[in-house]
Amino acid sequence: MAQISANAARAADILLLLGEAGTAGLGLKALSERLGEPRSTVHRSLAALSTRGFVEPGARHGSYRLGSAIHGLALRRTTLDEKLELVRPALYAIVADTGYATFLMVEAGLDALCLELVSNAPIRSLTGGAGGRVPLGIAAGSLAILADMPSESRRAVIRDNSARYAAYPALRPMSAEIVSRMVEDTQANGYSCDFGCFFPNEGGIGMAIPAAGARRSGLSVAVSVYGEISGVDALAKVAARVSTIFADLGIRA
Repeated sequence: MAQISANAARAADILLLLGEAGTAGLGLKALSERLGEPRSTVHRSLAALSTRGFVEPGARHGSYRLGSAIHGLALRRTTLDEKLELVRPALYAIVADTGYATFLMVEAGLDALCLELVSNAPIRSLTGGAGGRVPLGIAAGSLAILADMPSESRRAVIRDNSARYAAYPALRPMSAEIVSRMVEDTQANGYSCDFGCFFPNEGGIGMAIPAAGARRSGLSVAVSVYGEISGVDALAKVAARVSTIFADLGIRA
């Protein structure tokens, strides 16, 4: 693995933590504790981020929140916007066909990021909706992306996320070994499943979105299913419907 800059990694972690905190922001003490870094070190990183507008003072004295430069970057059009436009019709078609909430997930380093959530009613989820993230291998959509990765890259992700798996709140203990077995099941079945892993009698199935070219898409769709549909046959039928919708709409990203 390539060497990384500790300063850059710290700055990235600060932005992620402030993103999770929302408009309330976080104080220097809280950031220091979450990062496991001295306050003086964290303060220098905050100062550097502030000079570029990525961080600004929060409403509470001594707190920090994401700055306007983050919003400016988010407004820039990327290839991901183009992929989202291609895939969005499938999200609505899946919800209309199954009645279940549907997530669009994308690979983001060691994580999977929720790009969009389509649902007919409020639901609970591990990501909390669009913009939320989970470690690659946690939750159905994330697991589908991980299973679609080249074996060497997948092993590296599982290794680097092993401590996060062990610490992740779940009904069933998670570990690198368990995630590896779930990847094998995903590849054998053609879809991922995390039913009963994180919420009682709830879960989801996930499927990687077919690639438009030689490179894999790095995207997946996850369908959140509930207790009345539990059972392997029922879950397989939902996965089959998703696959059919992909084919009917010619979805490739």
